[in-house]
Amino acid sequence: MRESDLAQSIRSFQNLLIRKTVLHAAENSSFYGSHLKGKAQEVFHIQDLTLLPVVTKSHMRSQIYSDLLTSEKKAFVTQHTSGTTDKPFYVYRSECEVRFIQEYFKGHMEDLNRGNFSISAFQPSYHGAGISMPMTGQYRNFNLVDGDNRQNEVTKMAKFLTGDQENPIIITGIFQHIRYLTHSLIELGTPLERLPIAGIYVTGQYVSERWRTLLETTWDSKVVPRFSLTEGFGGALYCDQCGGYHFDQFCIAEALDPSCGEPIDVGIGILHLTSLFPFVQLMPFIRYQTGDIVEIFESECSEHVGRSFRFLGRMDHAQILETNEFGKLVVASAHLNDVLEKHSFVNVGNSTDKVLQTVSGSPCFRIRVEKNVQSQIIVDVELRAPTWIWNSELENFRAILHSELRASNPLLVSRLSKCDIKLDFNFLSPGSLGPLEPGSIPESSAHEYISI
Repeated sequence: MRESDLAQSIRSFQNLLIRKTVLHAAENSSFYGSHLKGKAQEVFHIQDLTLLPVVTKSHMRSQIYSDLLTSEKKAFVTQHTSGTTDKPFYVYRSECEVRFIQEYFKGHMEDLNRGNFSISAFQPSYHGAGISMPMTGQYRNFNLVDGDNRQNEVTKMAKFLTGDQENPIIITGIFQHIRYLTHSLIELGTPLERLPIAGIYVTGQYVSERWRTLLETTWDSKVVPRFSLTEGFGGALYCDQCGGYHFDQFCIAEALDPSCGEPIDVGIGILHLTSLFPFVQLMPFIRYQTGDIVEIFESECSEHVGRSFRFLGRMDHAQILETNEFGKLVVASAHLNDVLEKHSFVNVGNSTDKVLQTVSGSPCFRIRVEKNVQSQIIVDVELRAPTWIWNSELENFRAILHSELRASNPLLVSRLSKCDIKLDFNFLSPGSLGPLEPGSIPESSAHEYISI
């Protein structure tokens, strides 16, 4: 595949920084000095990353923070994951890297300032301090995490959005909060399609194509999902041209085969990210396993920005099966989420945020392998009412789900069939899976707060 000038420029930029990134970590972090086992000196280009071992959150949790960090100076900014998929994990940033990020993005902010944009954000406090950016337009943050004060915040935001200002407004926030805001403003009679909204940037959770389209239609504005995470720096923006995500140039994304751990160019793998120096300095993340399952594919964008990525949910909410025909076959939560979320039969829940569940929760389900029967996958699905109420309708509902799964994921269904693996749905009464939704795609521990 021929690379465009843009793709070559991105690759040159990454190659320029990768050796410095790896050497900085190996020479200044006790953990990386030991973990990389002398391989750091062999890294000159981004393809040389395959020489290095991967890093997991478990690796990093087992270390004391002083061994992970590259300096003994006090951290300038402290952030942490939300703990929705595990215990909160602290991430530290130096003043030098924060100042560099602010300077690097100054040009982007100048574009916003020339347009006199305002920003309306839902920045959750449980992720710690954000990285502030200089801007001349209004920046308003609304707290929808506090349930007791949530309606007051929605009322304040409605006044902000419908006020006298004529400046274009960018809304950015967690997916659950955007959904709750949309519902609440409609209930208040707010004409969303008439508001001066320039764009809505959604973070923090898997966003299906159905929901992205629904929000765009409701707001009459472009909706752009963004993947990012507290660990490291950078992420990926949704592209409506190819239907995938493209990663920022200052982080390197790899999809590793779940069978052998080798990088793949096309197919389903486990996402690993390397955050480049000097965007990350105090606490490096090199070949860091994010815990996300992705599909990597070629598209009309590949010539310009490399291959596209599609997010399929978390590793711990999937089933990865060993098969003779296809190696490790992945049944990911996105495969089921996109089918189940359309049906009012299905109960919805929430991970940690108690936003109104009927408008912002995800389908409650769990993917599991039938005990002692490796050839059968069971998808436990919570219904909105006790199963006996709908007992006569459930067989028809099961048939509908199978039909929609075949239509939306023909390759997966075909491969399951060729391996003689049966997938079936098991319907449960509300609350059967507990207070969390252990199978649903969770809120990601993923916000950098500058994803505009």
